[in-house]
Amino acid sequence: MATGRRSGAADGDRDRRFALGRPLDLELLQLLVEQGATARLLLLYTARPEFRTPWASRAHNTQITLNRLSARNVRTMVREVAAQKALSEETIATVVERTGGVPLFVEELTRAVLESGNAKLTGTRSR
Repeated sequence: MATGRRSGAADGDRDRRFALGRPLDLELLQLLVEQGATARLLLLYTARPEFRTPWASRAHNTQITLNRLSARNVRTMVREVAAQKALSEETIATVVERTGGVPLFVEELTRAVLESGNAKLTGTRSR
């Protein structure tokens, strides 16, 4: 997914979101990347490791590879997302196991457990 925002955009302007797998979105994103050398523009996109940009790298581009979170970091994140609600060690361990250290999944799964009202997740399926 990619998000672009014009520098100095009004507060009412929303981010634009693109799906990197769609050809028209890739074309538009490539055009924006090319404009980045001369325009005040910030493009931030995330993609799976196997995704390769169809455009050449430019001097004004920076790629940052983020590694998966460690089990310790996932546990910390789960506790922070859960805030005041206590989750069992079993539930936290299951979140660690199921999410593979992917921060977005950690957040989404933790919130799903909390929203279920049960706040318990075990094994390979929720109860």
